[in-house]
Amino acid sequence: MINYIYDSTFDGLLCTLSVAFKEGSKFTISPGSENQIFIDSISVDIVTDKTLAEKTYIRMEKRWGNLVLQNIYKGFLYPKSENLIAFYISVLMKNSSKELALSHPSLIDFQKRILKISREIHRWHGFLRFKELENGFFYSSYEPDYDLTPLIIPHFASRFKNESLIIHDTKRNYGAFYQNKEIFYSRLDNIKTLPLSKDEEFYQKGWKAYFESLAIENRKNPKLQMSMMPKKYWKFLTEKEGDF
Repeated sequence: MINYIYDSTFDGLLCTLSVAFKEGSKFTISPGSENQIFIDSISVDIVTDKTLAEKTYIRMEKRWGNLVLQNIYKGFLYPKSENLIAFYISVLMKNSSKELALSHPSLIDFQKRILKISREIHRWHGFLRFKELENGFFYSSYEPDYDLTPLIIPHFASRFKNESLIIHDTKRNYGAFYQNKEIFYSRLDNIKTLPLSKDEEFYQKGWKAYFESLAIENRKNPKLQMSMMPKKYWKFLTEKEGDF
């Protein structure tokens, strides 16, 4: 048994999968951060090669399509899913129907992980709030449980094609920028306050007033509200500021 150790990046995982399936031996995959030692296996360190990762990605896309790649990437975002991803690919290689691959009994947990990531993405699509900055960018911050930003930004870039956007993952200290129909990523450390546009305060007051006007005081039900929208999202919502 070979235990492949990679650098915990998606490119690194793609390189590992390429090497592992090419070798054809039984294997496991471990992120380097775990520092695991297996007595009954040989450890092999995989060096991340962006060219190999890109080629592997393109081969997978041509063979199985974009939906399979989305499943693989969403699975990657969930901790300790590397070996489930490898098994998923092995099933795909043996089964002509990619639609039936996730129905394999040994992939039920993998399917649940993908669904959990998908639900989290869907929630943030609805809960992200943008603030207009002085420089013309629309800024939004959030703290997702998983590194969702590369999957979040395309949705908003598609909706607001002519705007400049920043989606800031404050938990991981980086942001996705969308400007001039291009997406790029950058570190965002030690950001405390951002200069808002002159109109932003007016918009926020208007939105809060509208939100309050819809509420019926004697029918407020905080427990039901939290069951529908967990409290972890509240501090990022303009209308809920001061309620957490």
